[in-house]
Amino acid sequence: ELSVFNDSLTTLKMAQGKFRDSNESLEKITPSTEGKSIMVPLTGSMYIPGRIADGKTVIIDIGTGYYIQKDVDGAKDYFKRKVTFVTEQMEKISTMGLEKNKLRE
Repeated sequence: ELSVFNDSLTTLKMAQGKFRDSNESLEKITPSTEGKSIMVPLTGSMYIPGRIADGKTVIIDIGTGYYIQKDVDGAKDYFKRKVTFVTEQMEKISTMGLEKNKLRE
């Protein structure tokens, strides 16, 4: 059972990192970046050149193949809320894991 908790924590930590990275990337998108060159990731290790078409809005992946368009501030808020939610879930799982460990002793 403890390995399930550890696996869940590992998965959540990875998600937390991705949300934080996304939020940090948004700091680089401003109206003044419009038209500038950017490397667009196709996979984790393959990129193609592109241009920022709109420095005011972004399209974000909200899961299971769904995407939404948000202004940059709205996207930052979304990712901050996701980090907070994932952090809370990690704390709950850690607490449950500690309780289970105490019961085993």
